Amino acid sequence: MIIQRALTSVVIGTAISSFAIAQQTKAQTKVTGIFSDLNYVEEAGDLIGMEVFIFFAGEPRVLYQESAGEPMEPSLVKARIQGDSIEFTVPQLGGGHRTFKGRITKTHLIGKFTGSRETIKLPRRSSYWQ
Repeated sequence: MIIQRALTSVVIGTAISSFAIAQQTKAQTKVTGIFSDLNYVEEAGDLIGMEVFIFFAGEPRVLYQESAGEPMEPSLVKARIQGDSIEFTVPQLGGGHRTFKGRITKTHLIGKFTGSRETIKLPRRSSYWQ
């Protein structure tokens, strides 16, 4: 009986420790930061790519900018973040809106805009503008 209780305690203790380690590892992924692939193409004189800055101002926000030659005006929008998942909606060139759905990792923001097959993978790095 004593051995059975000891084994039960060890099993429960191990399960609790494993859960705590898993939660700690999951919590280590910082959801805020700058994700960017903006770069200047000297031969063409164009700025190409996009930049996403995720931060909190009472609630999650995204500052989004895209460039296909000339940079668009940045958009400040609300974001929905749950765990490492993110969703936000930005204005689209030519009118309308499009929604980005993806996930945040230690090294990248990965996802897609609705209606697009292209997977976007923006590295976590300093802003192009810094």
